[in-house]
Amino acid sequence: MVVTGGAGFLGSFVVERIAAFGGVRIVVPRSRDCDRRREPDVVRLLETANPDIVLHIAPDGQPRRSLDTSRAERFFGFKAQTSFEESLRKTVEWYLAHSATPPA
Repeated sequence: MVVTGGAGFLGSFVVERIAAFGGVRIVVPRSRDCDRRREPDVVRLLETANPDIVLHIAPDGQPRRSLDTSRAERFFGFKAQTSFEESLRKTVEWYLAHSATPPA
């Protein structure tokens, strides 16, 4: 699993929670090593990490908008039925149950 933004405020929390479940190899690319705006850097990252999942939570300069779900509720009627932690736990459990190869 690759987690972009995994060294930031929100990302480090997410990485910590995923790691607590165990069994998942997590790669956290640093911007100094991988510029997500440059295709060769992204290709190199994907070839090196070979992830089954890419969790993109890097804020791209707009962290407030990326964390605010009120617009989704207002425009689409979306309201989360589970907590962030419960959703993350379910995602990791699904991944572990459906992963073709066990993580290294």
